[in-house]
Amino acid sequence: EALVVRIYRRLQTLEFDAGIFRAEPLIFLSRPSGPWRRTEQVFWHDAGDVFDKYFGYAKLTYGNDELHGFFSNKLGVNEEVPEQKLAEVWAQMSGADALAPDVLEKRFSMILPKLAVATETSEPPDWWPPLRGQLKVWTTANRFETPSNVFAPDDTFAEEGFAKTAH
Repeated sequence: EALVVRIYRRLQTLEFDAGIFRAEPLIFLSRPSGPWRRTEQVFWHDAGDVFDKYFGYAKLTYGNDELHGFFSNKLGVNEEVPEQKLAEVWAQMSGADALAPDVLEKRFSMILPKLAVATETSEPPDWWPPLRGQLKVWTTANRFETPSNVFAPDDTFAEEGFAKTAH
């Protein structure tokens, strides 16, 4: 890890094409998982252990502010996981083998409020309509179902988000 820190410190002072970090897994993360990831998979702040399979968090390995500028300014690493990435995780979960219900529920407790805010406008983000069609609803039967097969009266985001597809 110390050698990688020295390399990143040196790169911070040089001009280079940061695109290589988007194309190749050149960001070393000693925790929580990794060890090597591409820029699009790394965020500065930790989004929680339930997303470790999908994302890495630079602050956990490089907690000092000295390299924060390198990751955010030079490499273009976002501070937080964007809503689109959270929706993509939901889409992946919808089509994958079932996970433990407690893991899914913990993920949804983080995903749903953020997506509710991001999509509550009269014009949702461009990424939302294509992803919405891939999303399934996690049910009390501990399985994913298409929106047309569920009724969600107590979750206004789910109700509004699927209003045009739910019966």
